[in-house]
Amino acid sequence: MGRFSLSSWILLGSYFSVVVYLSALYLLNVLIYSRAALAYSYLYSFASDYAGCVESLHVVGPYILVLSWFLWRQVKRSSISDLFVSLLIVIYYVPGIVLYTYGNWNVQYLLFYVASILLICVWNEVFHVGEGRIIHDDGETTCKERIPGLLCATSLLTACGVIAVVFYYKGVNVTVNILEASSLREEAGKIEVPNIFLRFLAFAARFMPILLLLSMRSRKVLLSSLLVFAQVVLFSYDGVKYVLFALIIAVPFMVLKHRITNRSLLVLYLLANLFVGIEMGFTSSEYVPPLAKYGFRRESYVTNRIGFFYFDFFQSQEYLYYSEGVLKSVLDYPYDTPMPHVIGSYAFDRPEMGANAGMCAEGFSQIGWWSLLVYPIAYVAVFKLFDLVFRRFRGRDAYIPVFATVLYVSTFIDGALQTVLSTFGLLPLLLMVVILFTYDGTKRCGTGG
Repeated sequence: MGRFSLSSWILLGSYFSVVVYLSALYLLNVLIYSRAALAYSYLYSFASDYAGCVESLHVVGPYILVLSWFLWRQVKRSSISDLFVSLLIVIYYVPGIVLYTYGNWNVQYLLFYVASILLICVWNEVFHVGEGRIIHDDGETTCKERIPGLLCATSLLTACGVIAVVFYYKGVNVTVNILEASSLREEAGKIEVPNIFLRFLAFAARFMPILLLLSMRSRKVLLSSLLVFAQVVLFSYDGVKYVLFALIIAVPFMVLKHRITNRSLLVLYLLANLFVGIEMGFTSSEYVPPLAKYGFRRESYVTNRIGFFYFDFFQSQEYLYYSEGVLKSVLDYPYDTPMPHVIGSYAFDRPEMGANAGMCAEGFSQIGWWSLLVYPIAYVAVFKLFDLVFRRFRGRDAYIPVFATVLYVSTFIDGALQTVLSTFGLLPLLLMVVILFTYDGTKRCGTGG
C-alpha cells in the first residue's frame, strides 16, 4: 500500500473521474433517448423495448470502463487527433450504446460497433506523426499568411461564389427558418445544378465558418458579415441544418477563443446533455427540447440507427466493393438508385429518403467485416494528417483547429469516408490551409503525455 505513490493515486483518481463522466453521459442519453424515440419512432423505427441499465450492465459497464481509459489518455495528450476521437466517443459511440440498451441492435452489430471504436482508439495510440498538445494561451499568434491579402481574397471569392450560384439557380429567397428545412430540401432536389457547383457548395458549408473565425480574428467586420450572409444563403438553398448550426457553434469560439480547450469542450457537451435532461424533467412527455430534437437526435441517434440498417441489409446482400464510387467504371453497381435511397426504402419504406452512410455503415457496406482491418486505420490516418496541417495554429489561434475539428467530426459521423474527403472538402480544406498559412515559429508545439 505504501509503495502506491501519491502520483499513482492522482492518476487513478483522474481515470475514475472520466469513468464518472462517461457514465453520467450514458445515463443522460438513456433519459433523452426515451423522449426522442417516442416522438420519432414513426419516422426512424426507433425501438424502445427498454432492457434496463442493470440488465445491460454486463455490456455497458466494460464498454464504459475501456472507453474511459482511452478518453483519459486522449484528454491528457490533447492533440487534434485525440480531440477527433474524443468527440466521436462522446457524440456517437456512447449515445450509440443506448440504442443497444433499448433493443435496437442485434449481437452481431454490437460486436462490429464496439470493435470499430476500440480499433480507432488503439490505432490513435499507436500512430504518431509528431503531433502534440494544443497550446492554448494569449501569447503571440503562431501562423502568418503566406501572401498578404490572399486570405481576404479567398474569403471574398468563396462567399460571392456561393451567393452567385444559389441566386442564379434558385433565385433570391433568403430564410433562417429551420422549420422550412424539409420544403427547402424538396425544392432543391428539383433543381438541376452542375455537379461541380454542388461540390463547391458542400465544401463552402464547412470552409466559410472557418474563414469567418479567421476574419473575425483580424477584425474584418464587413468581410465577416458577408460570410455570415453567404452561409445563410446556402441554408436557404437546400435547408441543410448543419449550415446554420455551424454558424451557431462559431459564436462561442469567437467569444471565448483560446479558452476553449479539449477538456472544456467535453465538459460543455456534458452540461448541454444535463440541461436537456433537466428541461425534459419539467415538461410534458410529448415535448422534445430543441437541442435534443435538432442536435442529439440527429447526430447521435438517427446516425446510429441508420448504421444498423446498413449492417442488417448487407448481412444478406452482396457487398458493394466500391462499385458506386472509385470502381464504378470497373464493377457494376447492382441497384437502380443511390444506396442512401435503397436503405431509405428498406429501413423506413421511404425511397425518397436519403439515409446517408455514416462511420460504421460505409465500411461494412463496401467490404463487410474486412472493413475493421481497413477503416479504423484510414480514419486515424486522416485525423493525424488533419493534426499535422493544423499544427501551425497554436497559442492565441488554437481555437481555430478545435473549431474545424468540431465541424468535421459531425461530417464524419453522418458521411462516408470518401465523401467527407472529396465532396465535403476535407482534403481541399487542408490544401487551402497549407496554401494560405505558414507557421512562424513564435510558439512551439508541446509534447503529448
